[in-house]
Amino acid sequence: MGGYGLVRPIPRPSADASTLKQTALAALLPLAGIVHGAFTTGGPLAVVYAARAIPDKSVFRVTLSMLWVTLNTLMIARFVLAGSYNAPTLKLTATCLPFTVLGFFIGTWAHYRLNEVLFRRIVYAVLIAAAMGLLVSVASG
Repeated sequence: MGGYGLVRPIPRPSADASTLKQTALAALLPLAGIVHGAFTTGGPLAVVYAARAIPDKSVFRVTLSMLWVTLNTLMIARFVLAGSYNAPTLKLTATCLPFTVLGFFIGTWAHYRLNEVLFRRIVYAVLIAAAMGLLVSVASG
């Protein structure tokens, strides 16, 4: 989907979209929830849904940000309750935290300086990078 999003024109929601397309789009969001619950990787489906359903980049960004804050908070709570956190996990979390904060500030800076087309192209490029990371993770074990 990331590659497709990079090469096709940016879609604009339209009232005359076919019922089949609207139904397929509406099915992506619950499917994203199911995939996220099963594999913790439903983000790409949510991005594809939001890219089509939310034309304004600010609303798009804040919607996905809140989705991931909510999902990640629930996942962290589940891991804590299951006793999954240990010293190596906490060390990795501490190592990643500064990059997360840096990414937030870079993302905010870029959000206000990039036009919508470039912004959406970057979103699809990040989807590709995330997919590559998942493939490497699965391939390595």
